[in-house]
Amino acid sequence: MNQRFTKFAAEQTASRGKKLHSELRRAMRTPEDPEAIHDLRVAIRRFTQCLRTFRQFLDRNSTKKIRRRLRKVMDACGAARNIDIALEVLAAAGAGGQTLLEDLRKERPRRQKRLVQRLKQWRRRKRFKALTTVPQFKRTAPGPWDGGSDAAANAARVLTALAAELFESGGRAAEAGSTHEDLHQFRLQAKRFRYTLELFGSVYGEKLDARIALLGGIQDKLGAMNDCVTTLPLIAGNASAEKSVRNLLAAREDDFRRYWRERAARSQANWVKWLGAAPKTAS
Repeated sequence: MNQRFTKFAAEQTASRGKKLHSELRRAMRTPEDPEAIHDLRVAIRRFTQCLRTFRQFLDRNSTKKIRRRLRKVMDACGAARNIDIALEVLAAAGAGGQTLLEDLRKERPRRQKRLVQRLKQWRRRKRFKALTTVPQFKRTAPGPWDGGSDAAANAARVLTALAAELFESGGRAAEAGSTHEDLHQFRLQAKRFRYTLELFGSVYGEKLDARIALLGGIQDKLGAMNDCVTTLPLIAGNASAEKSVRNLLAAREDDFRRYWRERAARSQANWVKWLGAAPKTAS
């Protein structure tokens, strides 16, 4: 059987594993750099989404072990990164007295230290490679992808379905009665959709970058809301700061719903059509 897509999936996953390994080393060298921590978190998400996307070709137990270990690193990264987020949100909300801000700034080095300890532990045990080494891909497996077809044909079929699901979920999340959890789940779905799209850069060519940029507006709105949600537990007990952040969260939710109605909802048909047709003309 021709295994063209299986090979494509293996190459994409290996590439993201290599990038993750590089970001792990960088974060260990400069844990005080918020950008290094952010980039590591993104590399982990991209790699784990690759494992999730192509799971039909991978051993379930092996990938489950890798994802579980990476979750521990992600949690350690998040603990440090959340302080940076909280400081940004408080500034945007015009909230937080000097004492609160100083307490948060003092907490950042402690969380940073725990992250470094976690990374050093993995390095001492020589697990960096184990964290990012892709399990062997199977020759055949049931699932949405056709291992014997090419990447273009697979993309046209599967990605159009994913896009339709995304816009359906977005419509529900943008409804006035949706909850924070609804919005959170849609944020995760949008992020995973973007990371899956990125896997097919060689199929869609340079035009894919522009398409992905269009998702940026949606993700920016969703991410801004999530930053507020992330901040609230860190300022619990400070009634004034909590009130300001909750007001900012409500304003950001309204901003997302307005953006969805006025711009995003109109592009569904265009997205589905483009994803289905572009691979046929891709070089």
